[in-house]
Amino acid sequence: MGTRPSGSPWKRAKRLLREPYLWVLSYDKVSDKWSARISEFPGCSAEGSSSQEAVSNLENAAILWLVSIIKGNQPIPVPLDMFGLPFEDWSAEYKGSTPVHWDDEIGDWVND
Repeated sequence: MGTRPSGSPWKRAKRLLREPYLWVLSYDKVSDKWSARISEFPGCSAEGSSSQEAVSNLENAAILWLVSIIKGNQPIPVPLDMFGLPFEDWSAEYKGSTPVHWDDEIGDWVND
C-alpha cells in the first residue's frame, strides 16, 4: 500500500470532514455487517464487521470522496441537520464532533 499525497486537497478534505455532516450507521442482522454513510455525500458509504470498522472505513472513503470533489472543482456539500436542512447556526462547542445516527426503530442520536 502506497502513501497518500500530503498536498492541499488531502488536508482540506480532512478539515472538511470535521464539519457536522450526518453520519448514518446501521446494522444488518442478515449479513451480520455494519454499514455507514454520510448523508450529504452521494454514493459515499462503507461496511465493516464492527461499527468501529464501518466508521473507520467510511472516514477513509469520505476523504477520497472529498478529494475527488475538490480536485474536480465541484461544490462542497453543506452539512445538513437531522431534518435535511442546512446546518447554519451550530454551536462552536460541537465543532469537530461527529454526529452519528443510530439507524434503528428508535432513532437514538449519539455523538461518537
